Amino acid sequence: YSGTPALSCGSQSGTFKPNGCRENRCVLPLSLPEGYYVGNPGRCLGLQKSAGCAAGLRCQTGYRGTPSLTCDSDSGMFNFSGCTAKQCTLSALPVGYLSDGVGCTGLSTTAECGGLSCDSSLDYSGVPAVSCFTHNGNFVVSGCFVSTCALPRQLPAPYVWAPSAGPTHLGLVTPTRATLAVACAKAFSGTPELHCPVQGGFFNFSGCLENECVPDQTVPPSGYVLDHGSCSAADAASPEDLAQCGGGLSCAP
Repeated sequence: YSGTPALSCGSQSGTFKPNGCRENRCVLPLSLPEGYYVGNPGRCLGLQKSAGCAAGLRCQTGYRGTPSLTCDSDSGMFNFSGCTAKQCTLSALPVGYLSDGVGCTGLSTTAECGGLSCDSSLDYSGVPAVSCFTHNGNFVVSGCFVSTCALPRQLPAPYVWAPSAGPTHLGLVTPTRATLAVACAKAFSGTPELHCPVQGGFFNFSGCLENECVPDQTVPPSGYVLDHGSCSAADAASPEDLAQCGGGLSCAP
């Protein structure tokens, strides 16, 4: 309340009547303080009494308490109180998230819980965030997703389109789906692995290695002559032994 209080005496030996004080009227700030939400700001436009704005007032998600507002200075801005941040614990992280183990230990508020990142080694990207819905409960983690990348029109050697796929998986796809479209070229073996280092970029390829073969050291193929060098056939049973003995394959005369 504000004004200049006064007392008036309307009749001899009567009762004084106070006057001069009226309830303050305030306005909402352009930006509400963190933790507060006004459900129907339209009813609180311009100068208003506290009761007119308090009906739609509540704590934001992640905060708890009984919100209230006061108008301490007539024609000023409302003051907010009553809401405090909930505290939660960060339990086991879901796949795709990493924690530095420092920024969010024990009971913490959402603002205090930092040090999270998306696990790029598992092809996750995004902006991790935590939400505390129940005081003393567990944080709910969100914001990281499986990255999607594009396959180039011309695959790098030694990778080829899988027979059942063909160059139809162009566009942004997940690594799991892209791997189904790729195979190792002839003379190469392994399991193609595709990783998406940057959301919206191109895949990195790995997993295909060139085949390594050795000639049959006991029965040379047609058109070849096997020379055991200075060793017997028993002593030159392996390619390494044969090389040490100075032997090897040569073309038949």
